[in-house]
Amino acid sequence: MVRRLLILLMFLLAPTIAQSRGIEPRLVAEGPAPPGGEVELAIEMRTQPGWHGYWLNPGDAGLPMSVKWELPPGYSVGPLRYPVPGRLSIAGIMNYAALVEDGLDTQARRFDQQTLNMLAAGSLDGIAALQQPAHADSVGALYIQTRLQRELFGAQPLVVANENSQEHSADYVDRTTSYIVALFGAFGPGFNNPARTKDRIYYFAGDVNFGRAMKKVLMRDGVADRIVDSVLALTGSRPLIVNLEGVVLPNVPEAIDDMTLAMPADLAADMLKRLHVAGVSLANNHAYDLGPSGYAETLRALDAAGVPHFGQGEALALPDLDVFGLTDIDTNGSKNTDLLTPALLDRLASTDASRPLVAFVHWGREYKTEPSAREAMLADEMRRRGVSAIIGSHPHVSSEAIVPLAGGDVAEVYSLGNFLFDQKAERASGSMLELRVFAQGTVFARLIPLPNYFEMGRK
Repeated sequence: MVRRLLILLMFLLAPTIAQSRGIEPRLVAEGPAPPGGEVELAIEMRTQPGWHGYWLNPGDAGLPMSVKWELPPGYSVGPLRYPVPGRLSIAGIMNYAALVEDGLDTQARRFDQQTLNMLAAGSLDGIAALQQPAHADSVGALYIQTRLQRELFGAQPLVVANENSQEHSADYVDRTTSYIVALFGAFGPGFNNPARTKDRIYYFAGDVNFGRAMKKVLMRDGVADRIVDSVLALTGSRPLIVNLEGVVLPNVPEAIDDMTLAMPADLAADMLKRLHVAGVSLANNHAYDLGPSGYAETLRALDAAGVPHFGQGEALALPDLDVFGLTDIDTNGSKNTDLLTPALLDRLASTDASRPLVAFVHWGREYKTEPSAREAMLADEMRRRGVSAIIGSHPHVSSEAIVPLAGGDVAEVYSLGNFLFDQKAERASGSMLELRVFAQGTVFARLIPLPNYFEMGRK
């Protein structure tokens, strides 16, 4: 019977080079191999300060790792599997490194992120699977606290601080301690959301269109004010990023059909600024509803209003956070699908590795709250390119929970649904994602259900 070894590649560099140049390799088994069965192995590379190894796709200057196995008769080896890489820029050349400089700090930050994502998801099974002491001094205590708070008080965790002892020393620290401060409670819209001055909080919301019936609602006396007040009560006037569906025009033609989304520039600019929108994604299936000339009109209107924007394959640089626009769906009515190619996804790894990265993705099927196999595959490809969070839109209905991927490496919200869009609650829903960015580059996400603002304005 053939015995097969599943290899998990932990930190990468050829062992023959590593031993003599500052990286020590070690082969680790998850346990004894059952007769005729499989065992998972890890090639762990322990680095000295200033050293790094390269990923499967090494980037512009590196080389991928190669392994030559000498196996006993009857054994075989499965394909290498790679962890999330870091993005490392040297002299302007982008590399994908499995371990960037000060590697123990990077590893500790990854453990922190996995813990934060399990808490954000409220996943008891995920918390139970964390490692001790890598993720927590007592995984059992964290599990019991989270479960008791939920079952006795209906409380959920809200992490308000996360840092690593390396932050307090300019010198390299070979053993670090992480700190996570979590509040437990049923946090409603009126919650006084605490934040330290060195941390930042951003909000993400789904589909926005200020045309069609939404325009008529917003033009009623006092409606826009009520909606703005409701949103700012949630965000505290902090920066908001939304998916802007449609073309922004100085004058919207009366004869335009309902499936061609367009909105008046003055109304759109006024609402976006009043809501403290720090960026709009144009990576969606309605930005080109009137072709390239309509898209150009949208850019001119947004630029004139001072509203930042980003389209397909473009990044929005915010303080301490990068947001990347992606759409897998072509212009409304087009038969083109599956737009997200490996080459386009590779652009995710071109951003600054020291900053958390959000993939803001237009994908999926309308009125479906669960991803298909296509979206699951895309999410895994984004994870492998080092994103911190994946936030989706397009289905017009909101996901009910944050989902941790690959042991908590990434937090995913498949769909935020609608934000300001002319659809009734009987067929549409929406949520807002609060993303707290800590100084060390980790993030904590909180999903906030939204009222149907379209129906609120109609009453």
